[in-house]
Amino acid sequence: MLATGTYGIKSFDPLQKPTISNYYNYFNANKDGTLNRVITLDLAWSPDGHYLAAVDSQKALLIYQPEPAPSHTLKVLLTYDKYSVTTYGLAWSSDGKSLATYDGQAVSIWDTSHNNALTFKITDPTLNSSFTSSSSFTVSWSPDGKQLVICSNYSGGLIFDMQTHQIVNVLNTQHSQVTEAGTILAVAYSPDGKYIATTWENGALLIYDAQQPEATPIYYKDNAQNQGIYALAWSPTGRFIATGSGDNTVTIWDTQSKGTTPFYVYNEHTNEVLAISWASNGWCIASRDTTGKILVWRAV
Repeated sequence: MLATGTYGIKSFDPLQKPTISNYYNYFNANKDGTLNRVITLDLAWSPDGHYLAAVDSQKALLIYQPEPAPSHTLKVLLTYDKYSVTTYGLAWSSDGKSLATYDGQAVSIWDTSHNNALTFKITDPTLNSSFTSSSSFTVSWSPDGKQLVICSNYSGGLIFDMQTHQIVNVLNTQHSQVTEAGTILAVAYSPDGKYIATTWENGALLIYDAQQPEATPIYYKDNAQNQGIYALAWSPTGRFIATGSGDNTVTIWDTQSKGTTPFYVYNEHTNEVLAISWASNGWCIASRDTTGKILVWRAV
């Protein structure tokens, strides 16, 4: 489990009560041990849980390896600080061998299986012209690693073929259901790769057919939540979606029923919910709000 503070990250076992002994140490530190006051903007565990990637307010990408007890520190494996703009989008491929980052100007792909080398950058003209003015990015790999969807405010979503590095499709943002939804705040492929879920600033939840993303969304919840939905997570089975919103709630939707009523609403947060993670066994959900507080609770 991860907790992001203003100036760093701590990690702990969700089955234990967080204490000083089972936290990982803050890692944003200078060589002399003084605190380096940068803000962690996004982070993600590798699928196998062996590595942690993070981007910060100093335009840097860092990859860490958690050290076991008793040190509980995070060993730096890579520091890349040559971005010209702040990077927000961050996503691991399902096999954990690649990491995608997006800074509004280019998509960078890192080979995490070979010394974390920067393997290539996608600098498609459409990507540059459409996304450079954006301040919110979200990225998701397809489960088979063949495609990458990149979304941003102002520009909808672009889908890239990861072999040719070319845009092969776009999400339909011209339909009447979508144009009133504002901008995309979160995106995620379903576990089987058949669908792409998006959440929007007006509180809408839309699901696209991954084979025909240019078509009308196949599932639509207008005002699924009262404010912008900042985070989403599929259940491991692909039946349910959890969404976290500016109204301080996490809502679970049953995509099979396609009903208008939420399956469940979790309202124990007192601040906007910015991140959600659904446990791989489907048993629990972890949700984080703007204060950095993480709540772990029984799902469905």
